[in-house]
Amino acid sequence: MKGKTTRLKEIIISNILIILALIFIFFFWILESLIDTYIFKLYNDFLSALFTPDVNEVWLRFVIGLSFVVFSISGQKIINKQKVTAKKLKESEELYFTTLKSIGDAVITTDLNSNVSFLNEVAELLTGWTLRESFGKPVSKIFKIVNEQTHKKLENPVARVLKEGIIVGLANHSILITKDEKEIPIDDSGAPIKDDKGNIKGVVLIFRDITERKRSEQVYREAQKIRQERLIMLGQLAGGVGHELRNPLGAIKNAAYFLKMAIENPELEIKETLEVLEKEVHNSEIIINSLLGFARPKPPLFRKIEINGIIDYMLSNIEIPNNIRVVKEFDENLPTILGDPDQIIPVFRNIIINAIQAMVKGGNLVIKTTTLSIGGVSISITDSGVGIDKENMNKLFEPLFTTKAKGIGLGLAISKILVENHGGTIKAQSEVGKGCTFTIELPISKNEKD
Repeated sequence: MKGKTTRLKEIIISNILIILALIFIFFFWILESLIDTYIFKLYNDFLSALFTPDVNEVWLRFVIGLSFVVFSISGQKIINKQKVTAKKLKESEELYFTTLKSIGDAVITTDLNSNVSFLNEVAELLTGWTLRESFGKPVSKIFKIVNEQTHKKLENPVARVLKEGIIVGLANHSILITKDEKEIPIDDSGAPIKDDKGNIKGVVLIFRDITERKRSEQVYREAQKIRQERLIMLGQLAGGVGHELRNPLGAIKNAAYFLKMAIENPELEIKETLEVLEKEVHNSEIIINSLLGFARPKPPLFRKIEINGIIDYMLSNIEIPNNIRVVKEFDENLPTILGDPDQIIPVFRNIIINAIQAMVKGGNLVIKTTTLSIGGVSISITDSGVGIDKENMNKLFEPLFTTKAKGIGLGLAISKILVENHGGTIKAQSEVGKGCTFTIELPISKNEKD
């Protein structure tokens, strides 16, 4: 609607100019006739000069009048264009300052002399300076930064931006000293303000208070330290228990084997008891091996391996119920990686067995491999089972945590260690009643990268 009104005004002004031009031509024609008659004596009377001038005189008057019309309209268009440009420039400046004012981070802009030209409200709150107080002052007085540990003054990023013409960021452990000498940990970046020709006109400095982030990082570091200490203690305990149990289990296993050999045609009850004994000894050995694997994981023996082939091999050695459909979505161009198959296979086996056990009523088991754009491979294993609630998701990779009636909760903890020993990551996503997805990302082999 506003655009239509502006256009209508332009048409009206143009019409007025045309009318004025015609009036000008009329009076100019009369004036020229008077001059030709009474000054230059080109005609005997005024009416002849007015109504029957010669061809050259008509042409001259027509050109001068038409030129006036053209110049009038062109001039008006230039004026209109300048008005539009000025209006757009004003709107752009208003949008620029509105954006700077409303942005969530603190913003300071400076001129080429490093003097403050603008502060938004967040910057006012953090520095303690108002825009009125700081305008025109050196930015180094408003934005004072020191090293958190040494309290030595740091180079102001504005000076470096003006010197090098590049985007720069603060070093780690930077502290802002406010107007009332308070200390606030911040991170920031400075960037040049350039015109349409690429000339630097000033600097924009964007920074934020990271007090809460540093507090969270400290809490996380302390939690990780406690977790690491617990893992060390658990590893020592697991290693000790594993070695202590191996000898008596070996004796029980040998005794069961001796009894089977010594008793000819044993009664059914004795035979079943010996079979149960052997089975439980075997299960105990698996648990002990898990304990020892968690306590003292062996370093991987790297060699080139093909993930698709390893998954196929592993699936052929797992008993999969008839009511579970396995869907393989393999990237046929998947690159090889450097890894230890003796450590990678148990990771996949553990996750797939868990997925099968989660699908009591059957379902789909989808195994997908893809090539990562950053270099590496991704393996996702998705089931349509019961899922895992949010509370248990946070403890999923913790040692000795399990949701199963049987098991000691070391499978995923060991899997995480093995994947990380390969330089990879493992994560899980789940929703109760909608299944679970485990995603493993492993770095590409060095040969493939090169």
